[in-house]
Amino acid sequence: MPIRNIGAINRLFTQAKVADIVSTLPKPSTPLMDMLFPASKRVQKASPFVSLADIQDVTGAVPLVTRDGKSVPVDPQSRTHSLIEVDPIKVSRFASARDINDLISLGDTQSLEAYAAEVIENLRDRVSVTAETMTRQAMSGKIEYPYYSENGVTGKCEIDLGSPNTLKATTLAANANLGKLQQWLEDLLTQHQQKSGATGTPVFLMGSAVYDKVVSIVTSVQNAPVLWTAEGMKLFGKYDIRTIAMTYTLPGSNTVNDVIGSNKVRIIDLSNTGKLIYASLDDIDAKFAPLPFYAKPIESKDPDGIKFIGESKPLPALAMKKQSESTVTIQ
Repeated sequence: MPIRNIGAINRLFTQAKVADIVSTLPKPSTPLMDMLFPASKRVQKASPFVSLADIQDVTGAVPLVTRDGKSVPVDPQSRTHSLIEVDPIKVSRFASARDINDLISLGDTQSLEAYAAEVIENLRDRVSVTAETMTRQAMSGKIEYPYYSENGVTGKCEIDLGSPNTLKATTLAANANLGKLQQWLEDLLTQHQQKSGATGTPVFLMGSAVYDKVVSIVTSVQNAPVLWTAEGMKLFGKYDIRTIAMTYTLPGSNTVNDVIGSNKVRIIDLSNTGKLIYASLDDIDAKFAPLPFYAKPIESKDPDGIKFIGESKPLPALAMKKQSESTVTIQ
């Protein structure tokens, strides 16, 4: 069944119209991306490649692309002139010709616009979830994300961002009090500043076991100098402490991975987290723009219908050398 008046659908998927629809949608849940990469940390590159020199400036280390064919050396004598080809996040949703014709035949512009908004929200959310998962995995210092190509080839895009600075292993003793807790936090912070050179806005991200121990110490003291926040607590008016009981699961896997181990403390500098880089899309209709999200309809003949495509090319380039981590023994 051919689709009548496909133009009625196409008009709802211009670049400007998609942007307008996205601006009215509820924001997707991407808590780690939002914390590490606020608007000021998001960069759009008018190229399908990202220079290793650019990432080195951001992260302090050159990422290693370990899968063959994923890097393009411009000057074999200089790694800093190499390029990373950013792989796209590309999702789709199919609508049959019958369903589309039923919508068009109603002649109701509002129904068509509502349908377009529902499709765009679905695709946008799936792209956002994938970008959030990549960001969570990047906290390990390595992006190792599975991909699937149209010719049936599967594999992994691997980018090594480096490791956080290693701080001395520490212990939170069974008899730890508020004074010892403050000394413990200050020692970790001093080590972090010495190793990372960070002087910005430090945040203590704690695994579940460490955070629970800190909470038990703080709540054991009446009138403790603590301000409870949605993310965790501000202690002594100085230490921004947050729980990060986040996990991620990669496509094709049932393994649940912790962003930070339950017995770990990661100190990050919120003023120097890195950059979330968007590379230009391989799409003529998108004018090759480096958009955080783009969607378009493609008419299909077998079976008859429309495949709606949503895509983006994010690269969470975390500044790993501005992060530090300690393993904590809980007594």
